[in-house]
Amino acid sequence: MLGEHADNQYTYAAVLQNAGSLHWSCGELARAEDLFRAVLNLGTERRFPLIRALNTLFLGLVSALRKQTQASLEQLRRAIEFYVASPAAARQDRVYAGPMAVGYLLTGRPDEALATLTSALEWADQKGAEFLVASLHQHKGHLLRGKSNSEEAENCFRASIEIARRHSAKSLELRATTGLARPLGKQGRRDEGARDARRGLQLVHQGLRHH
Repeated sequence: MLGEHADNQYTYAAVLQNAGSLHWSCGELARAEDLFRAVLNLGTERRFPLIRALNTLFLGLVSALRKQTQASLEQLRRAIEFYVASPAAARQDRVYAGPMAVGYLLTGRPDEALATLTSALEWADQKGAEFLVASLHQHKGHLLRGKSNSEEAENCFRASIEIARRHSAKSLELRATTGLARPLGKQGRRDEGARDARRGLQLVHQGLRHH
């Protein structure tokens, strides 16, 4: 087995982390939490700084979803400290910028969240990493929407939708479409918002038919 060999421990931890992320995205928080905690323990034991930082972050986000405010804030602050001290931060690795920006936002640091996303978008665009670009646009759209910047938020969600449609990425398009509906409503463009919401429902139904 992968986890039985010392040389494969980092890969094993990454596999478990991805499994935790999958359960998290499906709303299975208890299973996700178990996996993130197991990976955190492994990362701490084996001295994998990025693994330790990310899974502390993910545990904080799970706590936030459960409305465990104080616990989530403590975990997120610790995760940010771990991340800043890790080699990933030193080499300006932007792959995990989305979750890190959420961590900054939840700990009351919106300007750092926006700076993190802006820098990551420039980097991902240069690398041609379109799926990452689409995901980062969504994070930025939600952040700008929270700052009452509806027009820029709309542009971010539309950029994400365009990429998702180009790649027929239904799940990605659904999240962006759902995110777009609110800023349209705030601008008094409820008909457009309703149309996009209907498009989102169609994507859900298409996904269900394929399962």
